Amino acid sequence: MTPKKSHLHRRPPGVWKTQPIGLRGWRERWADRTNERQQRAYDAALEAWHQPDTKLRRLRAAASEFRGSADAAAGLALEFFPDEAVFTVLPAAELIEAEGRHIAGLPQPERAVLPTPNGTLNPVLADGLHVIDAGMVVVTNRAVVFVGHDGLREWTYARLSGLAHDRRAPFTLIHTVDEQRLSGLLLPPAAADGFRFHVTLAFAAAIGERAAVVAQLDQVIAAHQHARPSPPVMLTSDQAPLTAIVTAGSLAMVAGVTAAISAIANFHAPGEPDQPRSAVTGPAIAGAGSGCTAATAPATASAAAGPAPGSGSAHAALPSQASATSGKRIPTASGRGPGPRLDRRP
Repeated sequence: MTPKKSHLHRRPPGVWKTQPIGLRGWRERWADRTNERQQRAYDAALEAWHQPDTKLRRLRAAASEFRGSADAAAGLALEFFPDEAVFTVLPAAELIEAEGRHIAGLPQPERAVLPTPNGTLNPVLADGLHVIDAGMVVVTNRAVVFVGHDGLREWTYARLSGLAHDRRAPFTLIHTVDEQRLSGLLLPPAAADGFRFHVTLAFAAAIGERAAVVAQLDQVIAAHQHARPSPPVMLTSDQAPLTAIVTAGSLAMVAGVTAAISAIANFHAPGEPDQPRSAVTGPAIAGAGSGCTAATAPATASAAAGPAPGSGSAHAALPSQASATSGKRIPTASGRGPGPRLDRRP
């Protein structure tokens, strides 16, 4: 009678020739880990991309639809014309003037409505500029009005030839057509981008060039769309490299070898007193002037010296707000409110 074969010896022909025992699991684990890592990196990049995209689209909507607000004029110590609408109000700013009309290094007029590229502005002035007053700034659909402690300064759009926004410092120069001394405004860094957008939009709308501002933003949004991160390509277990093999058996072997080495290193013969390793003597470390080698002396000195002085000191003090080019310190607004209501009407 022929003996019955056990089911333990049955296997489909050729299975272990293409998939040896244990290989299928590590390949799948490698694919899962790699895909997870790529997905996390993609999610972070997409979130970083969405932030400027959202801001650009809000600016585009405002450039197309915003016409100012008449209600924003309520409560301000300033008289307004009946058809005047307020675009923005800055409660604290500083009036600046240039020593001459043609100074090298100053920004040139442009129709810029975009946020600062690096997102930060250094609150310093360039050479040839100085602060002469502090107060409040109101941007309307007719003019830019500065209400300071020493009086009122107004730039009507009909008299402007352009606006020049500095890309490194939060000041804007206002160019006029009548060759007067060049002046402008030094702004709080956090408020500079919003002010620049509103004053450029108000000026462009007043001279009939609002569509040019909208077109500029459309171009920037289209370019930003091309920079959108692409989703990662999901990997399969068949793409796992052989270098990714880490089996449980190999880990156990490494752990066993490590334990054996540690046991040998700490072994002492029965009855032998424990001695620190540093107590081993020999010609190379016998003492000063008795064969101390050049390699041993620095190591011993370094171990006895301890941590370097100042290694645990506090953070370095922040540099003062001095100009990168001139070293001047910028005075800040005093914070006093404007005086009585000022009448701008002739």
